[in-house]
Amino acid sequence: MRSITLRLLLLLLGYPLFLVPVSQAATQQINVTFINPDSRGDPFWDRTTQFMRWFAEDLNIELEVLHARENRFNVASLAEEVMRRDTPPHYLIFIYQHGSGKVILEKAEQLGQHSLIFNTAIHPEEAAEVGAPRERFQHWLGHLQPNDRRAGQILAEHLISAAQARAPQPSAQTLEMIAISGSKESTPALQRNQGLADALALNRRFTVNQLVFARWDPATAASQASALLSRYPQTSMIWAASDAMALKIYDTLQATSRQKSPPVLGGIDWTPEAFKAVQRGTLAVTVGGHFLEGGWALVLAHDHFHGKDFASLDTTMKTGMARVTQANIEEYAAIWDKSRARAVDYRYFSRVLNPEWPGYRFSADALINRIKADILATEKLKRPQP
Repeated sequence: MRSITLRLLLLLLGYPLFLVPVSQAATQQINVTFINPDSRGDPFWDRTTQFMRWFAEDLNIELEVLHARENRFNVASLAEEVMRRDTPPHYLIFIYQHGSGKVILEKAEQLGQHSLIFNTAIHPEEAAEVGAPRERFQHWLGHLQPNDRRAGQILAEHLISAAQARAPQPSAQTLEMIAISGSKESTPALQRNQGLADALALNRRFTVNQLVFARWDPATAASQASALLSRYPQTSMIWAASDAMALKIYDTLQATSRQKSPPVLGGIDWTPEAFKAVQRGTLAVTVGGHFLEGGWALVLAHDHFHGKDFASLDTTMKTGMARVTQANIEEYAAIWDKSRARAVDYRYFSRVLNPEWPGYRFSADALINRIKADILATEKLKRPQP
């Protein structure tokens, strides 16, 4: 448990906290089920789940987590099982996946089950039919999705800058890149690819020799990268749609490549391993912050349950993605300090408990600012008093 003393100190030292009305201090517990699309042990989804548990504890939410073990049809069957219980949860949270997401929404509408979706956009083949939250499906309350398109562009832009900085002298020569994407059925992959195309349209100094799909499998990505580097030996950048693929590519190239200077590498997801790789210089950049969306979804469920419907703002919200490089990693590394991240009171992000806020503050930077406030307060306490 976090220390109440620290919260009191923040107030006494003049750091803003949040308003907690007395009427909300002992609210009814909310029951939420989250269908995790992966198995235990996946770095991204484990981190997402950990933060969701911290949000749930602070917001008086009983959170159940079920694992679909990388099978989108398991997501649908688990969701139906949950919704058909004698006492279903107040809210169901899941990831929209092509071929199963619409099935879950239809069943939830039939059974009157409130649901929230985060992490992915709706696949283009289904978007028109599914629509936006509360259009066709009234019980589908909201949709949080990371700006994956912008993430793909940010990744490409930083790789270009890093490759240009590495060049011994300015040159008019075109910089060459290969791109390793996720799967053709994955909306995050498709949107990240579009972001790469956006960067290409804005910068004529680089070219993408080839983009391939590795189905998010690191071993496949590494094999593809090795083959492409043999085909395109002048490649100076490797754009990978996930950190896991980027790290496996690096390890494989280290073991097999004869290049004196391996291509500049970067990925997306902000995994702890990627942060360490950026610190070592193994990766030039990792783009992310979207693992917090599970927590943001719980905030929306909490506020909806307590009468502050976020539909007055929007039912679809995009969350920003940020780059982490050696230049700013010390600032962002605090998010991986478990004691500091858990010391944050996540009620801070609720508009029910902060009624003066006109909108939500859903970003990794907002969380970093809360952690900074705690650190500054602690440091001020340790200083000798006059």
